[in-house]
Amino acid sequence: MALHAVDYFQTLYIAGHPNDYSETNIFLGSRPSKAEVSHYFALTGALLYGVCKYLPEESQGWVAYPWITIESGAIGNNINLGVKFSF
Repeated sequence: MALHAVDYFQTLYIAGHPNDYSETNIFLGSRPSKAEVSHYFALTGALLYGVCKYLPEESQGWVAYPWITIESGAIGNNINLGVKFSF
């Protein structure tokens, strides 16, 4: 969830600087609003939490590890592009 939060703040930064950056998340589109970003991350965060909470412990890795990989890649890509995040 910590990686999800970092990606959220980076994506908010992208949304706040549409002339400098373009979002690559296919579900958000290239120029999402801050509201769209917030809704997307609230939904996906709740979904991730819910799935992991109700899956048997031995199956949680099948969801968590790919999610960690995706989030890490997105954060790394954003850092390489010079995207910052702030609270």
